[in-house]
Amino acid sequence: MELWLKHYLSLFFDFEHFGNLNWLAIPLFFYFVATIKKRKRWEIAIVFVLFLSCLFLLGTAKGRSNPRYIFTLYPFTLAVIFLYGWELIKKKRHSLQIGILIICGIAVLFNFYQHKETYSYFWKHRVTPKNLNLAYERIDFINKTEDINSNNLVLVCCHRYLFYYHTDKKGIYHRDPRLKTFYRQKNKEAAFDMLKNQLKVKYIFRNWNFRPTGFLSDIIANDCDLLIEDGSGYLYKIRENNNKEEGSK
Repeated sequence: MELWLKHYLSLFFDFEHFGNLNWLAIPLFFYFVATIKKRKRWEIAIVFVLFLSCLFLLGTAKGRSNPRYIFTLYPFTLAVIFLYGWELIKKKRHSLQIGILIICGIAVLFNFYQHKETYSYFWKHRVTPKNLNLAYERIDFINKTEDINSNNLVLVCCHRYLFYYHTDKKGIYHRDPRLKTFYRQKNKEAAFDMLKNQLKVKYIFRNWNFRPTGFLSDIIANDCDLLIEDGSGYLYKIRENNNKEEGSK
């Protein structure tokens, strides 16, 4: 029973993470099926997709073991509960409607009191603008600079979501298959030429916890200028020539 309630049906009965109202989605689903003949096609489509999503997530090992995967469905199931729950009681007496809403409110408060330590933990570790440590300065620079285009790219080292979600510039991830040839070079000069002239990398977007190795570490240390250093990482610009080429002039 615990396997079903805490894993396969955790979206509805894991009260610690999803509250104690979400189980109402189950009887409301059967109510929807019983009245399906009078439902509009878009309603049937939405409920069908939601049903398949529940089966998919709750049926996978990751979905059953980690609440954060299932939480993606929570806003939708909660919306269904309010919409179809209201449909059931909207024609009832006003006093009955108030009574049902009060009972729901008491149930929510009781659940909050019962699991207050869990909620306090999540509230304590909530993300705020002060501790978010996003690369605001680096992102702002990249968005404003005009020399990043289809011919000049940014090498994105770690946390690529910071770059791809917050900028509209062209980039290449450090694990991109196109970089395999770069990592296989036998000398630093050939690697530098591959990175700069063939892959067209002009900037390197690096987070603080990314530790470059091999030729990439050498290039960052000796052939790049540090433009910006903020709380989350660094932005480098590759020089026009490497050290050997500069020394030969």
